[in-house]
Amino acid sequence: MYDVNLTDDPLILGMQGTLSVMEASVLTSRLFQGQEHKAKRGELDNLVAPGSLWVAGKSRVKDPKVRVQEAIAVVCAKCRELWSVRQVFQWCHEESIARPVHKSIHGKGQLVWQLPTYHAVKYILQNPVDAGAYIYGQRHTILVLGDDHSVRKKRVQQRYDHARVFLPDHHAPDISWEMCAHHQRRIAANAHRLAPQDEAATAVRQGQGLLSGLLRCGRCGRKLQVRYGGKSGTAARYGCRGDCSAGGQDCLGCGGASSDKQISAPVLETISPLP
Repeated sequence: MYDVNLTDDPLILGMQGTLSVMEASVLTSRLFQGQEHKAKRGELDNLVAPGSLWVAGKSRVKDPKVRVQEAIAVVCAKCRELWSVRQVFQWCHEESIARPVHKSIHGKGQLVWQLPTYHAVKYILQNPVDAGAYIYGQRHTILVLGDDHSVRKKRVQQRYDHARVFLPDHHAPDISWEMCAHHQRRIAANAHRLAPQDEAATAVRQGQGLLSGLLRCGRCGRKLQVRYGGKSGTAARYGCRGDCSAGGQDCLGCGGASSDKQISAPVLETISPLP
């Protein structure tokens, strides 16, 4: 029994509460440290994508099922043919090409076959685990300041080579490391929502401008944006906004017809058959 009116009893209760909180914090820290030490040895049994299996909780091997390996290989082969995640995704649905996924059925993980989603196809092509690497700690939580000046937690994902644990050549790969890196570069080059200083040409979009995403400003190095006008709304004009968004002025602009004509003529001459 403790009497809160006495001086010693509340002091003892406060010390016991502080020690309990400290003990729980130490135990949690030790558990996470043990988990990370196991991951640094490449033995942490984390969730694996279809195509790989954990053996005795220490090593990862290829799934012996031939159908699973062929399903992954056909997606990678089609990517090298089309070089677009969306095109591969649409081809899988047009041809009814199913892929294996892990699902929890009645509390047990089972391998089922279904048509892939867009993110599933992108995961196959970008996942460095298929190239024989072991990755742990790629995602982490940071504190950010919101618009209303409130502090919030945000989950961010780093590059695979910046993860807390990155072990190349950890297990037998499904594809070569060079091919995996080539997939990632190609997918990044197809993106259109990138920083201005990015060197990607971006994917081809609607419009008649031949040089959309390819031209850069000779003054500031930014990508030229394309706008359409004229009577029919199809006349392209390339321009650089410069620091207009910060209260400045446009950098430069040029007509699209003359620029496209100067580029298309030598291109057509190069690809035309010899006389």
